[in-house]
Amino acid sequence: MSTGWMFGVVGCHPFEIALFHEEAQNEVWGEDTSTLVSSSYQPVGKVTHVEGGFRLSGRWGFSTGSVHCNWVLLGAFVPPKEEGGALEMRTFLLPRSDYTIDRDAWHVFGLQGTGSHDVIVDDVFVPDYRTHRSIDGFHCTNPGQDVNTAPLFALPWAQVFVRSVSTA
Repeated sequence: MSTGWMFGVVGCHPFEIALFHEEAQNEVWGEDTSTLVSSSYQPVGKVTHVEGGFRLSGRWGFSTGSVHCNWVLLGAFVPPKEEGGALEMRTFLLPRSDYTIDRDAWHVFGLQGTGSHDVIVDDVFVPDYRTHRSIDGFHCTNPGQDVNTAPLFALPWAQVFVRSVSTA
């Protein structure tokens, strides 16, 4: 069961990577097209705007398969640039060198096989092209859809993720 859960979650991330800007896709798959990516979409990180991207810090829990992956997708609310603006939910893509994994954070009987650990990020720069707005996933206007034009990528990301996880 734990293995099925892990592959159900980690197995749908290539679809999401294909929604990122082409430059991010090349960084993830450039040398190894079988690279695995974990995730934790809880919007718990601290984000600040900087030139060319963002600074990201925080601790995200329950990142399934994290010890087997070379990249991670993390969720966070981005503060508005202008006063009175709305928060924006984004997903941030980070290489393994930009975060640490706390393996001693979750002790649940029977679920250790999921490899769900905490991911810790300490004030890391994330270029804009390695982020995408969650709303774009619902509207199918992600930057990666400019290069990945197959009908598969016309599906909203949330539908793919929820179905993948629910069938694990």
